[in-house]
Amino acid sequence: MSNSLPSIDGHERVVAELTNHPQAARLASLCFDVLSRQAEGRALYSGRKLMRARATTHRVVRADAETSFGNVLSILERGPERGSEWLAIGGFAVRGLEDRLNEGDAAEKREVVERFARHADWLELSTPYALYGFVPALLSEGNQDALIEALEGAVLAPCEGSQLPAYRARATLRIHVLSTLERPAARVALARVVETVHDPLVKAVAQHALGAGPLPLTDGFELRGAWGRVPRLSTGRVVQYFTGVTLLLGFLRLLAFGLGLERRARVRLEEGAVHVRRETFLFGRLLRISDASYALRDLDCATREVSMPLFQVLFGALSLAVGCVLAVIWLSNGIARGDHALLASAAVAFAAGVGLDLLFAGWGRLRKDRAGFEMFVDGERVVALRKVDPQRAQRLVEQIARRR
Repeated sequence: MSNSLPSIDGHERVVAELTNHPQAARLASLCFDVLSRQAEGRALYSGRKLMRARATTHRVVRADAETSFGNVLSILERGPERGSEWLAIGGFAVRGLEDRLNEGDAAEKREVVERFARHADWLELSTPYALYGFVPALLSEGNQDALIEALEGAVLAPCEGSQLPAYRARATLRIHVLSTLERPAARVALARVVETVHDPLVKAVAQHALGAGPLPLTDGFELRGAWGRVPRLSTGRVVQYFTGVTLLLGFLRLLAFGLGLERRARVRLEEGAVHVRRETFLFGRLLRISDASYALRDLDCATREVSMPLFQVLFGALSLAVGCVLAVIWLSNGIARGDHALLASAAVAFAAGVGLDLLFAGWGRLRKDRAGFEMFVDGERVVALRKVDPQRAQRLVEQIARRR
């Protein structure tokens, strides 16, 4: 754990400073950025020149960085030296996390909170920083629940034997953090750890954190998305491209978007069953609702799928192939003739092919609507979702498998 054990009074002083300081938002953004970079690089020193550049990015000037704990910019440049300084920088960083989470959408929020949890683990276990202690006071209830989900995910993740010591240290820290958060989701997360984790030490720590009372219900994990299957390559899809059916379907989708037609669904894991709720909207108004429940013992399988867009994959591969072919032809001719222009053209063709391939591959990974979840009962597909969170879909598949 952290080698700095600040008092409750110290935490309250930092929270009061964050509440009353006129430049608290900018200082918090700077501290969050700096600590994230340091934790990512596993090194606390960033250098005065880099620190000034980050301060300029966050519009922080030295005169505005004065606090009752010292000048925040000066502390970051030389590194904290006293316990109060470690505490203040950590508190400002957590406030920066709160502001960052309030700015992003759901997918970005999950990514930010998971990255913060990884960074906070290292800072708590390897440095005098103590960030988690500020979470109850500085994060809203919704953001606390998002952090709880991220903390639980790492504890429930499988662990190889060689990584067991590091896993136990991180899991023990996260269980301790969960025990300090007075949120129902925290106790549910601890109960899931007791139910599913096989390591006896981690299970015992989670059981101790829960206490001797009855375990809370661990049901209720939910996955949301749009109703429909993720597009995939097939013979019929190729035929649609050549016959113009794809263009017609695109026009119909555009028409449905103009009418506000939208089909949403959510899958909720309950005790011994999976509940599916479908909702259809037209002109922004709820048009239809349907509910269905399927017993876990009747499920054939539940699958998660993440596919790359067909156009990006094919165009990227074609660009790489053409670039390599042209590069080889021009390179051989350039060497044979001693023509430097052909040699330069070969280098440009190869670089362009590789660049386009990487560009379209990255574009495909940025597409959030390519992740899907499907569930089958008696050989029949009863659930087909797209535009789902791939990590949550994976967790739902794993939980269904464990309960069956």
